Amino acid sequence: GDVIPTDLFVTCAGIKANTELPKKIGLKVNRGIVVDAQMCTSDPDIFAIGDVAELPGTVGGLWAVGTAQAAVAAQAVFGQKATYTPPNTMVSLKMDGIDVKGFGDLDPADDGLDLSEPSDSGNQHRRLIIKGGKLKGAVFVGPPGIGKDLAHVIQTQADLTPIIERLREGDWKALGEA
Repeated sequence: GDVIPTDLFVTCAGIKANTELPKKIGLKVNRGIVVDAQMCTSDPDIFAIGDVAELPGTVGGLWAVGTAQAAVAAQAVFGQKATYTPPNTMVSLKMDGIDVKGFGDLDPADDGLDLSEPSDSGNQHRRLIIKGGKLKGAVFVGPPGIGKDLAHVIQTQADLTPIIERLREGDWKALGEA
């Protein structure tokens, strides 16, 4: 089988890329090593993934992103055609007594539906951006478990059309039925 030369690998731990070596060898670098949708750098023999890679217009610093990039780079290294597609990921921050969950794009644009919990709800905030029946963005802040149904909706890309009216009325439990 094919052997991958180990001198082609540059590693990075954390979310701030060490770009010193890539710059020295002439790779295009901004905040990280600039890559294309096949995870190829400005040198066609070098690939970058994860926190060290910078793919314009995409989010970095998440395990799911690095894993998806690795799958594409592995195929490309062996001559197979693959294109990176950002995974549907939810960012979740858990602190003592409060959960913060975020996902996607919070700009409703012209034809997106922006649903928010009324401002008098106390110690929590919920906001959904829905377009074409699909969840495009979300922010949930509040007591532990406030966004427990978001992950399922994101992963399954559930059609929210049947529950939109319930969500408009503040029935957030409807997300669990999507």
